Amino acid sequence: MNTTLVVCCSVALLAAGTAFICALEWSNPKTLGALATVDTLLAGLFQSVMTRTAGFNSLDFGQMVPATWLGVDVLMFIGGGPGAPRAG
Repeated sequence: MNTTLVVCCSVALLAAGTAFICALEWSNPKTLGALATVDTLLAGLFQSVMTRTAGFNSLDFGQMVPATWLGVDVLMFIGGGPGAPRAG
């Protein structure tokens, strides 16, 4: 039961985080807007994973839309919990 819950939550958080970051930063030329479609999706996925695990960033946080910061903060808060599902 625990494994199923962790895997389902990890997949849901990855999908939601990727969609959130890509949706808000898609047209921002200083972050994801300058990339091709596939690269934009991969960069959004990478950033979603990194907010909950290692903390690396491939995007300039200073150039992000402030609403994205809130979403990233939520993902970091979830990832910082001792019982949080890890993506990596």
